Amino acid sequence: MTDQASSQQPELLTLTEAAQLLRAPIATLRWWRHNGTGPRSFRLGRHVLYRRDDLHTWIDTQHDLATTRTCPSPDPMVVHIPPEPAHACRNPHLPFR
Repeated sequence: MTDQASSQQPELLTLTEAAQLLRAPIATLRWWRHNGTGPRSFRLGRHVLYRRDDLHTWIDTQHDLATTRTCPSPDPMVVHIPPEPAHACRNPHLPFR
């Protein structure tokens, strides 16, 4: 993005604009704000506003958290095989073994 293009975009976004940028429903942003789990926001008079940089920082943080939670570096020497549920390996028409 060029400096000229970034200067044309508003620095402060409304709740609706932030929801569009995040591709999330407005109600979700309100819930995140209520819980304190969403991107940084503030009130200016009666309006809830978001800084564009704060939204991008929050997106990057969420990406980093998701990457570290779902993709830990596995130990190649350890193989994890989850156990099958008891009902999955038993035919109900055969006697219990």
